[in-house]
Amino acid sequence: MLWLTKLFDTRNITRVGQLSLFFVSFFLAGVLLADEGAAAEPPITALAFDADGGGLLVASQSGVKVRSWPKLDAERELDITVENVRDLRFDSTGKWLAIAGGRPTEEGTVEILAWPSGKTIQVRSNHDDVVTSVAWTDNGMLVAGGMDHDLFVLEGSAKSGLKPQRLRGHSKGVLSVVALPGSDWMVSAGIDQNLRVWNTESLELIRSLNNHTKTVTDMAAKPGQLPLPVVASASEDKTIRLWQPSIGRMIRFARLDSVPLQVGWYPDGSLIVASCSDGGIRVVDPTTAQVTQKLDGIDGWAYALAVHPTDGSVVVGGLNGQLKRVMLPTSSEQ
Repeated sequence: MLWLTKLFDTRNITRVGQLSLFFVSFFLAGVLLADEGAAAEPPITALAFDADGGGLLVASQSGVKVRSWPKLDAERELDITVENVRDLRFDSTGKWLAIAGGRPTEEGTVEILAWPSGKTIQVRSNHDDVVTSVAWTDNGMLVAGGMDHDLFVLEGSAKSGLKPQRLRGHSKGVLSVVALPGSDWMVSAGIDQNLRVWNTESLELIRSLNNHTKTVTDMAAKPGQLPLPVVASASEDKTIRLWQPSIGRMIRFARLDSVPLQVGWYPDGSLIVASCSDGGIRVVDPTTAQVTQKLDGIDGWAYALAVHPTDGSVVVGGLNGQLKRVMLPTSSEQ
């Protein structure tokens, strides 16, 4: 528990004060259980389906494991160097996997693997704190956001030779980064409550969107090639907000009865799904901003969410290593 001692050292009180309730509970739950050797499992921190949906990657502070779908049988564990994994992200081809994490207050790490071999291609440790989120852009770059307030733009493979570029725009930790498909835009957000909109070609900060009143916990881009890309953002203010970042417009927002921790879209973009702090799942109609379904999930905080690409289900994970598959309602059931 060395990092925990450092985190709560008096010299770090200011930094601790900047952390959101989500971030603090996220790490304390897993590290205390793991370090004390409790019977409980560390919390699941990230989930991702491979390209064809036949495998599910499950991350916790004990590493990243690959499970079969839908049986969830353990198949293998990835040989990685990243500690405290916080995000898993495949590129659009499904051939590259980025894994993000690190040591709190010390170092943030991004490891890129070839898929499905799982062979490590490169490891980058540019951040001074945990990397919480990564996103692949259409031009093949990888963007990483961390608790050190910064973004780094990295090459997507070992051959591109791009020097990592630091982007500064946030005043507190970044919790989510998303690239908008079919466009030159990406968005970052986190503890400072603001969404920052960037151009992926020039790497310039274009604008800030500040309607949220508390920490932004996660974001997800609507699937498909759209004239004006759409992003859903989830926040500790118990709202999910819909944006058109390229023109700086908030479309509408849904108010929830629990804090949304992770957010995703149906594959066809017709509905939004969120895992929440009460362990449940909320389904939101983006055209009306109404919560149309409340589905049972797990006991306690549901930190991680992944929507299956084809079979109409979602998987949630969270406290004590809980993992559950939930069938989503069809449009006719809304």
